Amino acid sequence: MTDFTSQTLVYYYRGKGECDFVVTGADNSPRELYQVCQQLTTDNMNQEIEGLREAMRELHLHEGTIVTLSDEDTLHVEEGEIRIVKAYE
Repeated sequence: MTDFTSQTLVYYYRGKGECDFVVTGADNSPRELYQVCQQLTTDNMNQEIEGLREAMRELHLHEGTIVTLSDEDTLHVEEGEIRIVKAYE
C-alpha cells in the first residue's frame, strides 16, 4: 500500500467502467488502483471487477484492490491479480 506523502495524488478513473481511486507516485504515474464497496454481491460484482480490470488495462498495471467490509479473496484475471480485502484489517 502506498505511503501517502504531499506528492501523492489520488484520481478517479472513468472509461466505459470506473475505478474509485487511482493512486499516483511523485512522478504522477499510476501506482495503485482501488475499488470500494460495502460488499460484493451478485448485483455489483461484475461492475466492480470490470471497472478495475479496465483501469488495469488502460493504465498498464497488473494489480488492483477491492476494499469491502467483510470479503476476502484473490482473483486471477487476464490483466493480473485483484485482491479483495477487508477495510478494517
